[in-house]
Amino acid sequence: MNRHTRLHTLESLNADVLIAILAACDSFSDLASFIRASPIFFHAFLSAKATVLLHVVSNILGPAIRDAALLAQTSGFDGEDRERKVDAAVQDYRARLHVTSAPWVTTLNADMALALVRVTRLAQFYVDLFSYFRFQYFAHRLDPTPVERPPPQPRLSRTERGRIAQAVLRCQLLKHIHEGKYWEPRDYHRFSRDVLSLFHPWELQQISDMDEFLSQLVVSLAEYQVKKQDHNSGHTPPRWYFWWQHYAPGLEEFATKIKRALDLDSSLLDSSSQELAGNIAATDFRQETT
Repeated sequence: MNRHTRLHTLESLNADVLIAILAACDSFSDLASFIRASPIFFHAFLSAKATVLLHVVSNILGPAIRDAALLAQTSGFDGEDRERKVDAAVQDYRARLHVTSAPWVTTLNADMALALVRVTRLAQFYVDLFSYFRFQYFAHRLDPTPVERPPPQPRLSRTERGRIAQAVLRCQLLKHIHEGKYWEPRDYHRFSRDVLSLFHPWELQQISDMDEFLSQLVVSLAEYQVKKQDHNSGHTPPRWYFWWQHYAPGLEEFATKIKRALDLDSSLLDSSSQELAGNIAATDFRQETT
């Protein structure tokens, strides 16, 4: 049976089956391949867009979809009513954390599904970045000889990828909620009671490890940019001002800065790898879901 015949056979299935096939994809690239391959699949996708995207994200993130959904939800809050909405979202999140098996998130509207996809892509970017530095570190430990070798190809289990993504998302969640509502010192105890109490000690440790990695990543890129600016202009800006002006964004903006820097200098990751490696070598994201 050739490719055209197989595709025609798939297209002859009823709409519910086509939607189920799309929802079973475990990557956005696989989903895109189906959609591009046939207008019938494309129309099936459009008919159940939010449902399909919710399932695909769940296949990618596992339990971390709960964190991604809260981040997608609270990132859209603004205005005078923001505090009440954040409170309600955190309570909903607390309930979701008690769900121990799929489906971890059951309903989303189309707009929120698209926001969830953006958050998931962002998490995947940092998972890949973390994995790159981690494997570079072990490659160097096994063979410290400075020779040319191909970039490491990380092979992580789905559980480990999900755990790394979860730590990334929770770092952003805590900062987002803390800065949005609990930034005043008098509110810290409330933040600790209502938000930090959501997590087990080992989960807080993973969040702390990821926060350290992201902080060191910020330091590394800031140092690179400071040196570059110093080389080009002949002077270095005050470090605190440079840091505040360029390296205090959310993860999405920071990812854009990293990608822009890599476009200008593809060797940036290699030059930063050993500096960052010590902060991630001992981290362990293999613990099973609770």
